Amino acid sequence: MVLANGSRFMRMVTLKYSAGGDLVWTIGSIEGGSGNVVRVASDGSTLFVQGYGQMYTARYRQTGLAGDVPPPPAPPPPVVPPPAPTNLAASSSTRARITLTWTNTATNATSITVQRCSGSTCTAFVAVAQLAATAKSWTDSGVKSRSTYRYRVFASNDAGRSSFSNVASATAR
Repeated sequence: MVLANGSRFMRMVTLKYSAGGDLVWTIGSIEGGSGNVVRVASDGSTLFVQGYGQMYTARYRQTGLAGDVPPPPAPPPPVVPPPAPTNLAASSSTRARITLTWTNTATNATSITVQRCSGSTCTAFVAVAQLAATAKSWTDSGVKSRSTYRYRVFASNDAGRSSFSNVASATAR
């Protein structure tokens, strides 16, 4: 383009298209050479505005327009098995009952399972209770007086089960 004073320049234009290919906006130098030229930087969030040999920088935030395709949602975090309950303790203060207490360390559990075996050196544990995910204690009323029992607990969720807690034992009164 040639101005009345004989100077020459190229008219520059910046265009924005939607994801569907429709023109959204146009910015450029105005006719006659007295306007600014606007360019978008490669980072997609900086506009360069040029006019009469000077360069200005402005920031903008892309918010999208109707018809633009939003990015896909982030995938959900993976589900992992819960951590094991800790500090399992067993005691008997009432006839034919043993009370268990433990520290419930799981924030992602769906249940707590109590296992028991009878005898002071037993290893054949069987599940005797499935409790709420927030449980921290349980009383076993299915024991015989003057018999010794060993217990362990674990937490579960959709990804699997935790390790076992420590083993605790008690003799029923």
